[in-house]
Amino acid sequence: MSNAEAKVMINELHQKSDNGRVAVTPEKAIDLAGKLFTDGRYQHAENICRQILQQNPDQADAHNILAVALNAQGKTKAAVSLLKRAVKLAPRAASFYANLGEVERQRGNLVDARFAFQKAIELDPKNAQAHNN
Repeated sequence: MSNAEAKVMINELHQKSDNGRVAVTPEKAIDLAGKLFTDGRYQHAENICRQILQQNPDQADAHNILAVALNAQGKTKAAVSLLKRAVKLAPRAASFYANLGEVERQRGNLVDARFAFQKAIELDPKNAQAHNN
């Protein structure tokens, strides 16, 4: 995603509809946050996820992306908390468990990491992230 494309999407997020809510669909906002994270724009991804969660505190994908964005910024404790919430909201999301396992591994919590990776593999036996850890 180019900077220009990201700016257009961010501007869309900031536009308000007549009822004061964000005019962009949650799916589009999640997609943007994911792309920003992938591009290394962690703070932008974080900001968008926080906006999404203000409107829908149970949005599992937003919890997941926010967690990995915070982890990338060195905020591992907050990342673990958010990932635990994400897997509670979406208990069949193997990638969320794999992310939780990775953050727990980085924190040195190897028992918790192993549990999370095993759960990811149980849910998706082809989950490369879980197999590689």
